[in-house]
Amino acid sequence: MAADPVDDATDSVTVYSDYVCPFCYLGRQSLAEYRETRSEPL
Repeated sequence: MAADPVDDATDSVTVYSDYVCPFCYLGRQSLAEYRETRSEPL
């Protein structure tokens, strides 16, 4: 019997950033807050 792909799924986030863009800096804080409130490590 094959493994259920949902059971093997892992979450990941790929972040592309521009050091000149102020929104990238602001988004970094949002990502950090999300990671702190998440029940599983990201």
